[in-house]
Amino acid sequence: MLNWNDYRYLLAVEMTGSLAAAARRLGVSQPTVGRRLTVLSDDLGVALVDMFSDGARLSEAGRRVCEQARVLEQQAALVELAAREAQGKDATRIRLAASEGLAHVVLVGMLAEFQAIYPHIHVDLISGTRLSDLRHSEADMAVRLGDPSDENLVGRAVGQIEYGLYAHGRYLDRGDPIRSPDDLNRHAIIESIGEIFNLPQARMLRSMAPRARVAFSSNSSLNQIDAMQAGFGILSLPNYRARGMDGVRRILPNAFGVVNDVWLLYRPSAKDQAGLRALTDFFSDRLPKRLRAVQAPGEGA
Repeated sequence: MLNWNDYRYLLAVEMTGSLAAAARRLGVSQPTVGRRLTVLSDDLGVALVDMFSDGARLSEAGRRVCEQARVLEQQAALVELAAREAQGKDATRIRLAASEGLAHVVLVGMLAEFQAIYPHIHVDLISGTRLSDLRHSEADMAVRLGDPSDENLVGRAVGQIEYGLYAHGRYLDRGDPIRSPDDLNRHAIIESIGEIFNLPQARMLRSMAPRARVAFSSNSSLNQIDAMQAGFGILSLPNYRARGMDGVRRILPNAFGVVNDVWLLYRPSAKDQAGLRALTDFFSDRLPKRLRAVQAPGEGA
């Protein structure tokens, strides 16, 4: 008889990409993960995981099994939440941290879908870019851009965001044409400060235009977008944010190319929270599709 508990090991390998990382996520030893996967493969009669020098990858059979196992895991979370409600306990609360742009364009709508499925899980959405909100227990989960570079957090990459250089026509029409990166030095840029100072797209704009005039600075991406639309100057912006903005034009599309991975992250100590598992599974399944959709040609911000 198959043991549902063994599917947790397969899902953990799919999420983390290695037996060692899966073991850390589940709070068990690496040999335990390997043994349980072997038992599950033998019970099902198919090889579920292929081992490589840089980690573990699911076989085609493993991917198909994981698709169904995620459904079962979500149902198990619902059972736990229903039991919580029956005991008269308060609704589960999860603090989710994300950048302003992702929160504004992508996550708020998705959280409405999540709430419809899990009405007893309340998500507090916290805007910001710091990983310290996870390390210091200011948030339970984060959707973050770029390599998290923190061994104390676990999670997975769920998609990518592409960036370009943009400015409004009311700015571009009154200045010199921009035909090469060096032309940027005769223009004005919108600078990133504070916690967004070292984001890759901000660093690249700075490096391409070291002599450009800084016309506006902010630690808020929403303020920066307002400044760009007001005609202050040139801004590095996610391509999906610029689509649909009236009067905004892309600059040097072949010279400026920044791509950031999008990660779901949380602390290992939170792995057993039913509400967090439900939100993680929901985002793991739907966020990659949503990120592709908002970056599809013709889609507005």
